[in-house]
Amino acid sequence: MLFGSLPYASYDEAVKHLQKAVEINPTHVEHHYEFARALIKVERYAEAREHLTKAIELPAVETYDPEIKEKAKRLFKEIERKS
Repeated sequence: MLFGSLPYASYDEAVKHLQKAVEINPTHVEHHYEFARALIKVERYAEAREHLTKAIELPAVETYDPEIKEKAKRLFKEIERKS
């Protein structure tokens, strides 16, 4: 924001960084959810479903985890039919 706008970032870069976040902390619900969202943007639906499932199955630890888990369930249903 210092230079007037956010720096350019591609979805491929987002996938790479979010994958690293999942590797660093694989028990964090939000990491799996956000990683899945990025995977959907690059049309990697099978992998996205895996991470949405993981987000849904992980125990809620953070106060916002139940909300993220509900979002993950809705998103899973939205992409269910995509290959």
